[in-house]
Amino acid sequence: MDIKEFDFYLPEDLIAHEPISQRDKCRLLVVDRKTSTFHERVFSDIVEYLNKGDVLVLNNSRVIKAKVFAKSRKTGKLYEMLITNFIGNNEFIALVKNLKRLKIDEQLEVQDFIFTFKGIKDGLGVFVANRNFSINDLEEIGQIPLPPYIEKKRQKLKLPVATKEDELFYQTVYSSIYGSIASPTAGLHFTEELLSKIEQKGVLIRYITLHVGLGTFEPIRTEKVEEFRLRGEYMEASKEVIQDIIKAKERGNRVFAVGTTVVRTLETVFRDIKENMEGYKGITNIFIYPGFEFRAVDALVTNFHLPKSSLILLVSAFAGKDLILKSYNYAVQNKFRFYSYGDAMLIL
Repeated sequence: MDIKEFDFYLPEDLIAHEPISQRDKCRLLVVDRKTSTFHERVFSDIVEYLNKGDVLVLNNSRVIKAKVFAKSRKTGKLYEMLITNFIGNNEFIALVKNLKRLKIDEQLEVQDFIFTFKGIKDGLGVFVANRNFSINDLEEIGQIPLPPYIEKKRQKLKLPVATKEDELFYQTVYSSIYGSIASPTAGLHFTEELLSKIEQKGVLIRYITLHVGLGTFEPIRTEKVEEFRLRGEYMEASKEVIQDIIKAKERGNRVFAVGTTVVRTLETVFRDIKENMEGYKGITNIFIYPGFEFRAVDALVTNFHLPKSSLILLVSAFAGKDLILKSYNYAVQNKFRFYSYGDAMLIL
């Protein structure tokens, strides 16, 4: 399967570079897999598609201030780092712009931290800090890591790259467990009031955790889809959530996954449900593309994704490539807002 089959034209002006003030008032494109049709609604209308006894599954991971600018003590050059993983108390891995310019044992500093460069592993920089270094420290020295396409567009429009507003709107209202380097953006459209309405209808709202890392948004670098391998990401699904999903399916209710991260979590668990009945904590590198057999998810809430990405492959696997590309073409023609701060899609 050629990755070029999942390409589409997107005018730059449709890339959303800022959030809307009312999260649940974005546009919603409802895609019906049974009839191969789609129609427009407002996101808050999603409550109408949920029934009593259905399960709505959300990813409660919270974005960390993983972007850090550190200066070389040797050259004075400023390096942009995206910290992706912590290893022990003072060692970490980061995606670094101009990484190959760094010399082994070169030191980068930010405030009172000194990060010593130790080498490259799988295209990422390995660093050792001069003292204990954790997610909590990033709250002091880092900033919210917005997607490159938002930063690029803001720079072009001569707008601030990151704002206090982003610290609010780039987190879901239910996020609680720090660990992601990008937001699980399908959930950005929910408000506390909307979730309350959904719960009052008798829908079970449940949470899993998948910390969004490079595996979610790393570009596919192979021509053949089947040859690509996703980086692993940490996930958790409790015994209680798994049992609620099993019971819902037994009584004929549906499981609504909010976002591709929830899909990947649930499908990881249900790929071997007998083994995972007591819960799952660990790494998943599940790669979902057309031909995949879904075992857990019945409906999907998602955003509009980048061309030739693992995310558009996933939604194409769920709804069919032709229907997805047809609906994306409609969204472009009707000026839907794309990507992280953009509009939403509900696939039934």
